[in-house]
Amino acid sequence: MSEPLDALIVAHGQPSDPAPAEAALATLAARVQAHMPGRALGAATLAAPGALAAALARLA
Repeated sequence: MSEPLDALIVAHGQPSDPAPAEAALATLAARVQAHMPGRALGAATLAAPGALAAALARLA
């Protein structure tokens, strides 16, 4: 299981093709997390099926 998240970035995404926005948001989260030592940051779009529920389940 992945480590618990301290914060989450959520965006709408694009329902017709959710993968690119999901990947871009994950990249953004990684860049932001680099400025937050000791914190775990996650990301999810509303358009990717199950992504938000999975991320919310990981919140600390």
